[in-house]
Amino acid sequence: LYVLASEPAVLPWFGSIFADIGDGQSLVQSLSTFSGHLKQIN
Repeated sequence: LYVLASEPAVLPWFGSIFADIGDGQSLVQSLSTFSGHLKQIN
């Protein structure tokens, strides 16, 4: 989603913003969707 703002737009509360997009589940590695997300952020 785009933020409707003029440049330079600053979010003073956050130094960085990260996103984990996608589905990390794997039958081969026995990962559920939840455990796949945990593995991705670790």
